[in-house]
Amino acid sequence: MQTLSEFHECHFLPLWIQGRQLDVKTEASYRQSISWWSRLTSDPPMDQITDHTVASFIASLCKQPGRSSTMMMSSVAKHCCNVDTVLQMAGPRSRNNRRGQGLIGEPPFFDAPRVDQEPPSGDWTIEELRAMYFLAADVMTVPAIDGVDPVDWWRTLICLAYYTGLRVTALMSVEYSMVDNDWINVPARLSKRRKGKRQYLHPEAIEHIDGIHSERAIILAWPRWATTKRTAYLRFRQLQSAAGISKSRQWAFQSFRMTHLTMLASRSSTNKVWRSHSSRPGTAIAR
Repeated sequence: MQTLSEFHECHFLPLWIQGRQLDVKTEASYRQSISWWSRLTSDPPMDQITDHTVASFIASLCKQPGRSSTMMMSSVAKHCCNVDTVLQMAGPRSRNNRRGQGLIGEPPFFDAPRVDQEPPSGDWTIEELRAMYFLAADVMTVPAIDGVDPVDWWRTLICLAYYTGLRVTALMSVEYSMVDNDWINVPARLSKRRKGKRQYLHPEAIEHIDGIHSERAIILAWPRWATTKRTAYLRFRQLQSAAGISKSRQWAFQSFRMTHLTMLASRSSTNKVWRSHSSRPGTAIAR
């Protein structure tokens, strides 16, 4: 009988990840979860996995070191969900388990710890955005791209991220060919939900995009983004510190998306009507 890690490599990856053309980040997430399973349970054969095995795994996972003292409950829940998905595929085929391989009987379920849902946070004020925009001239010296001033690169990122609310993966992959006058066409391959969209571009964003135009295809090209993105995140925190933003309010690029949505909500309440993602925000940053 195969172990869960062996089943993951032989069946789960080809059928669930590769067969559905899921993102490499999704594959990495499952690999990390299965690695935790192998480390904490010694990876027993699947027909020997019991409710006690699962409960022991969850208890051990909760004790692992994390950013504070132990692993965050959201991370524990993620790993439990991932391992559960792999294990369920080894079970009987059914309407709710269409890829079930029938290698074991009904597998045990993972009752992951409940995650406390805190109130939403993580958006900046327009004043904080403007401070980051102008202070980029004092602290930003990377990325090193021929013909592009690092300061202009960061200012373009701030404007494009704020006015579009794109996720960081899409933001760092948008090409000049996707810009059509005052619209941007985001293809499905750059969307987390695999849905393309056509979105209005604020004139300020267009002005900055044109300001760093060169022969490269990607607007916000960052050299070797896949392996050096940590440098970008560290530099961005330095920019936030320079802008006087306290450490408790220093977030990653995802917060541009939240700030964008907050801005749309604010405008909708002012106009007494909800405006879609293609609405035309008018609050300028570079002023």
